[in-house]
Amino acid sequence: MEVIDLTNLPISDDEGGSVSHDELENAVYGMTEARLRKIVIKLADRIPAFRSALVKEAIVVSGRKRKAVPRWDVCANCEEEYDVSDEREEEECHYHTGCLEVDEDFFADHDERCHGPMDTEENRAQFPEGFNWDCCGGDALSEGCETGQHATGGKFKKRR
Repeated sequence: MEVIDLTNLPISDDEGGSVSHDELENAVYGMTEARLRKIVIKLADRIPAFRSALVKEAIVVSGRKRKAVPRWDVCANCEEEYDVSDEREEEECHYHTGCLEVDEDFFADHDERCHGPMDTEENRAQFPEGFNWDCCGGDALSEGCETGQHATGGKFKKRR
C-alpha cells in the first residue's frame, strides 16, 4: 500500500490564502466535539488516504473472530482512556471501590440553609479535601486504593 505524506502540504482556505498551524489548531479547539466528529467522518468518506490513516489510529482487529473494535476505551474503574491493543499490566489501573462522602469536620462552619448543600459537584471540585472515600478514608484527590488492569466499558460511567 502506498503511503501519502500530507504533513508538508500547505494549508489553504477556500480563497487560496494560507492558514497557519496555530490558526487551524485554534479553530479545532474552538468547535464542539460533535462538530469535529462530523468533520472527521466527512473527510474519511471523501479522502481515502485520510480514511486509511484514521482506521490505523482508531480501529484494531481483536479476538478469535478477528473483529474490528475501537482502539481506545475509557476504563470503567479509573475513567482513564487507554489503548486496548496494548498488553495489559497487573497494576496499570488505580481506582476506588467506594463512594465519596462529605467530611463533616471540614465543612464544620457550613450552614446548608445559607450556603446550600455541601455535596455538590462545585464543592467537590473546589474543596476535594472536604470529601473522603468510604472505601479507604482518602480524600477526593488520593490515588485509588485498589489496583488492577483497566476494565472495558467505562465510556459513559458517571463518577459516584
